[in-house]
Amino acid sequence: MAEKTSADRPGEWKAEGAVAAAAVADRTDEIRASVYELVAEFARTAPAVEVAVGGGATERRALEAVSRTADVVEKAYVAVAVALLAAAILLWKLTLPTIDPNRMTDLGLVSILPPAFYLSLVLLCTGFAWQVAYRRVNSVLPYLYLVALIFILHATPPIIYQTLRYSWAWKHLGIVDYIQRHGTVDPAASFLSAYHNWPGLFVVTAWFADLFDARPIDLASVLQFTPVALNIALLAVFLWLLESFTEDRRLLLTAGWFFVAANWIGQDYFSPQGITFLLYLVLLGLFLGPLRQSRSKIATLRPRLLNRLGPPASPAGLKSTEVGRLPAALFAALAMATILAIVVTHQLTPLVVILSASLLVILGWIAPSYLVFALVAETIWLLWGAAPFVYSQLQSQIASFGELSEATSKLANLALVSPDRAWVVWVGRVLSTMILLFALYGGLRRLKRGYWDLTAAALVLSPAPFLAVAYGGESVFRVYLFSLPFLAFFTAAAFFPSPRCGRPALVFPILGVACILSAVGLLFANDGKDREYRFTLDEVAASEWLYSTAPPGSLLIEGARSYPSQFMNYENFSYLPISEESERTKERIVDDPDGVLARWMRDPRWKDAYVILTRSQKAYLEAGGYMHRGDFDRIENALLVSPRFIVVYASPNVKVFTLLKPKQGLADIPGARRN
Repeated sequence: MAEKTSADRPGEWKAEGAVAAAAVADRTDEIRASVYELVAEFARTAPAVEVAVGGGATERRALEAVSRTADVVEKAYVAVAVALLAAAILLWKLTLPTIDPNRMTDLGLVSILPPAFYLSLVLLCTGFAWQVAYRRVNSVLPYLYLVALIFILHATPPIIYQTLRYSWAWKHLGIVDYIQRHGTVDPAASFLSAYHNWPGLFVVTAWFADLFDARPIDLASVLQFTPVALNIALLAVFLWLLESFTEDRRLLLTAGWFFVAANWIGQDYFSPQGITFLLYLVLLGLFLGPLRQSRSKIATLRPRLLNRLGPPASPAGLKSTEVGRLPAALFAALAMATILAIVVTHQLTPLVVILSASLLVILGWIAPSYLVFALVAETIWLLWGAAPFVYSQLQSQIASFGELSEATSKLANLALVSPDRAWVVWVGRVLSTMILLFALYGGLRRLKRGYWDLTAAALVLSPAPFLAVAYGGESVFRVYLFSLPFLAFFTAAAFFPSPRCGRPALVFPILGVACILSAVGLLFANDGKDREYRFTLDEVAASEWLYSTAPPGSLLIEGARSYPSQFMNYENFSYLPISEESERTKERIVDDPDGVLARWMRDPRWKDAYVILTRSQKAYLEAGGYMHRGDFDRIENALLVSPRFIVVYASPNVKVFTLLKPKQGLADIPGARRN
């Protein structure tokens, strides 16, 4: 049949225009509400079709014309998005050699970052918010933006510091060293005993270290990048977990951003908590994905008030899933293996698993057998594997149970810390508060649109009972950490409460600002203590010298424990940190450093005794308000001029002293050195 133009059918133009417009609408579904939305909208109008048809084009050719226009704009869009990402990464990389960690103040990492670094973050945040707001979420680009965010935030410290960050990461290496030397752990150990009673991570690490004939000091150069690797793994598992809650990729990706940017608690280093937090998310992903039972009966209890607010679009907040019997059995075995790994690795996380599993059982999502398995595994481990620690700590934990002051005792006292450190503390608190407020707002927006996210809300609250537990004063931080995945979900819902909500022109600038503020907030809150958490190469070398030189049974007096400490032969020594002494004792030390310390070191219990004073200890004592400014220098200078002491190791950032014995000089001390 010969083709007919609109001129041949003057009365049929409107019908053809409608057909062409419908075809164009189908073709442009993916590009709707993007930067070239105006082009697509124009192509769907009658005048545009009239131009195409009036010129002799058929419906197909009209569609092809619009498609070519859309493809050109699509390629331009992708090019801009890629350019923004590449520019952000390149700019970040170029700034790294210009950052001098020696200039750091009590503001931490942010005090030494150049303007170009923040510009790279602005480009990254702008590109990400642009893509999400305009629904460009079906490609790999937004995910690459999230990975780039992790690298910029978490790879910067190890690259510029060149050493393993944070003293507890070094102590964890000390447990690995112990296992390598003894082939086992000591549950009755008097120091770092919790790690000997929950040794899962350290046993596996020691096995790998032996496999590659590596010492803990060798592992440090690799493990300094743990925050990067762990955050990428956490993000991947988190996005997989959230697919059980929503099919809206805008919501999912935005939640991923806030999950990364609001996680300032600092448990993403080489630690049992970091690994078990990852395993916890894996377990929830299994529970709410392949192991989830049929539709929850709780949906039938939906209050009438919620029905008035909106239809029950997704009453429990979970999409349906079906898994065959064999895969389900494999997933069940994986879930039980994950529970066992958590139980033998960390003290607190198994209890969070039990609370979360209990809620999921009540909601009808998982079989009670998983809860029973977790309870039995935890009980056996507490009464057998970790029995020495449990028996020694049970009375003190019971005595402090229910005291909120104990659960929050690690919160900084703003009256004591330095002014810069106070800013760091306030930014962390404001960041957490804003996440909580946005999450509440997002939850209400979801509720108004008929999404009864009971499961996500329950998992936000599941760790709350631990506010009644002391846990070394860190309970409040751990509660926030375990609530964060679902707080991030509700925070993202503040921008995208449903697939149809979220006007690009309005959401884009607000989301862009929120992304920038959260990323900068993380730099303050997570890296604000890096003046004491960052260790120089000579501090690492001095610690290695001391732990390999001091004879077993020696006393090691430390200004504070914030230095590369106890990563080898740690059980051979007794430790006395000045920072943990009473205020009266610290005043006595400052008034008469050589007299007080000499008396301690002459105690016949010690085979030998040393005083180690480092730059990072000084930063910890002064920024945290544990000593007045100048007191640390007064102690060091007094020992330098004292006839009772001799410097056995000296470098720009470290001094190691010992008592000068009669007729003894530096040459008489094995291994003594000055750099």
